[in-house]
Amino acid sequence: MKAAIRSLLALVLLGGFLELLLPADEMRKYSRMVVGLLVLFSLLRLVITGIDDLGTERIFRSLEGEEPALSSRSLLAEGERIRQAGMKKAGEVITPLVTERVKKLLQEVTGDEGLQLQLTVTEGEKIAGVKIVLYRDPAWPAGTLERLAGEILGINPEKVEVEKAFARNPREKI
Repeated sequence: MKAAIRSLLALVLLGGFLELLLPADEMRKYSRMVVGLLVLFSLLRLVITGIDDLGTERIFRSLEGEEPALSSRSLLAEGERIRQAGMKKAGEVITPLVTERVKKLLQEVTGDEGLQLQLTVTEGEKIAGVKIVLYRDPAWPAGTLERLAGEILGINPEKVEVEKAFARNPREKI
């Protein structure tokens, strides 16, 4: 397909160059017509090649009723399915990266190198909640860390949970 588009583009450029070389007389209009026909035939060849890529057997089967017709709805549904799969894959790749970067930022801000961060991600790949486990007291007023994490992640601070592990018995496991 790329080769056909390149050849069509080369043909158009060659035709334009040849037209510039010809003198401005009666021959110019005939040369334009010939170049135009060549471009038209190349374009038709490109369209036919594109139909072959779709699979002529599938098109004929849909015309004969053996296979469901190619409709805009089916194409849109397939496009939506591909988009959602792409979003899911992007979420799987991006969520750990976001978690690690936000964790490092919060560790720098709080001075707590043992800080743990857990993101809750919805099916639509949006952050629904955050859980932060502190092992050192940052000595901040209540709610400051929730607001900070909410601002960083672009979520409501009420969806940020801060657990203070330093206030528990040190022998307890988290």
